[in-house]
Amino acid sequence: MINLRPSLHCPTCNVEEDICHIVIQCSKYTTERNKLFDIAHKELIASFRFEDIIFTGKDKVLECLTELVKRYECN
Repeated sequence: MINLRPSLHCPTCNVEEDICHIVIQCSKYTTERNKLFDIAHKELIASFRFEDIIFTGKDKVLECLTELVKRYECN
């Protein structure tokens, strides 16, 4: 869990909030996620997993992931 907020639930989706939810599911980050997935699809193998995104060594993928994480708000 990220555990930076008193509640462990995403205020947007009202589900348990963890890094996987933020990167893969949360509707608040759809724009950033679409960009991340577009880059990941080009830089990684055609079908990729969450772990492939998080643990990649590809600079373009990491830049997009960083943009998404920077947008994360700890309210």
